[in-house]
Amino acid sequence: MDVLKRLKTIMQSKDISEYKLAKLSGVPQSTINSMFRKYNNPSIYTLECLCKGLDISMSEFFYEDTQPLDNEKHDDFQLLTQEWSKLNSKQRKALLIFLDSITNHLP
Repeated sequence: MDVLKRLKTIMQSKDISEYKLAKLSGVPQSTINSMFRKYNNPSIYTLECLCKGLDISMSEFFYEDTQPLDNEKHDDFQLLTQEWSKLNSKQRKALLIFLDSITNHLP
């Protein structure tokens, strides 16, 4: 995955400039500008801060969907993540089996 390209795509979909992202994330604007100008990937810590500024989770950032996350999709994903974290391993396995059955066997 091209991290900088993904970052730029999300910024554009949310209409967030480098300046605004710096304010929202707490990452200096010079750092953000340098990342894009020198094509340097951010550290994990910096990426976490940037994701918080973009109001997305790291898993959403790395989600291999070609479409940027819209607000409804973002809210659904957040809810799924919260509910998933409440499940024990047996419940998670059952849910995965259920999801597999509805995604692979229903039109």
